[in-house]
Amino acid sequence: YTSQFDNSSVGDPRTLCNIFPGLTKRQRQICARDPTIVLSVAEGVRKGIQECQFQFQYYRWNCTVFPNDLSLFGNALVKGIVTFFQTSFPSDPHASHPISQYQTYRLAQNEFKWKGCDEDLKFSTNFVRRFADAQEHSLRDIKAVTTRHNNRVGRYILKKNASKFCKCHGLSGSCSMRTCWQSITNLRAISSEIRDKYDSAVEVAFDPSGKPVPQEAGHRAPRKTDLMYYEKSKDFCTPDVTRGILVHSVGGFKLHKTHETPIYFLILTGIMGTNRRPCKTESLGEESCDILCCGQEYSVVRLQYTEKCNCVFKWCCEVKCEKCNVTRYENFCT
Repeated sequence: YTSQFDNSSVGDPRTLCNIFPGLTKRQRQICARDPTIVLSVAEGVRKGIQECQFQFQYYRWNCTVFPNDLSLFGNALVKGIVTFFQTSFPSDPHASHPISQYQTYRLAQNEFKWKGCDEDLKFSTNFVRRFADAQEHSLRDIKAVTTRHNNRVGRYILKKNASKFCKCHGLSGSCSMRTCWQSITNLRAISSEIRDKYDSAVEVAFDPSGKPVPQEAGHRAPRKTDLMYYEKSKDFCTPDVTRGILVHSVGGFKLHKTHETPIYFLILTGIMGTNRRPCKTESLGEESCDILCCGQEYSVVRLQYTEKCNCVFKWCCEVKCEKCNVTRYENFCT
């Protein structure tokens, strides 16, 4: 997708390789070889964080915290989104496209079919694997093995959600020629599946041979499609702002020459705690006030909203609505 970026807004894209935070030496080498593709990785991280915050909005950890070593790419959810973003651009068969080899071939009934776009998905997953796993390159410790395993799970879910799309061409819709491609269109479905994997993640230890085994007696061994972890996280109840928040913006770049998208690097965030977080009294899940508020008190707040109401259809073709004041009572951790 390198031909579909306008780099004039960021200058030399190789400078990104030096200022992109948290990269290892090997990752910077990969970045230097494919600097423009890393733009899409940066955007994938940004999209991944947004999606992560949606999926975990009612969890104690709501995606405001990443590891202290800045290893943003060791997260399965972000990993899936990065690959999604690299494969989700609509392809332009008239554009220069070094990643995919566009080919047509004639079928028996004078039908044409286009192939080659499958390589987009293959290229992207391979690139993300090399780039993300480079943080754990040559490492054999528990953290490295666990991270690489979870990275594979993210890529597996991405590929599992790929679908084939075709478009007919020809006079009067005769479909004498078809163009077909693989694409991933439902980002929310991917992130939801990864969150479900997170909820059922398996705690593991490692035997002398380096094989992960379940910590809990009687629990099955983790499958290749299971997320796993080797130590329990903090409870995230108490704020820890000593690490601070730093977001760095480095110009912008254009996708498809129509959308100007700024690049944001999430450097580091502190633990925000759960104070003033909205919760639900009627729920028994993570969003319940008892769980989200860490067993502490919560308050009921009266809020007023203005909403459209009493909408009617006027012929033709207009919908007219009134504005109504609505009062709601919401719960917040205190």
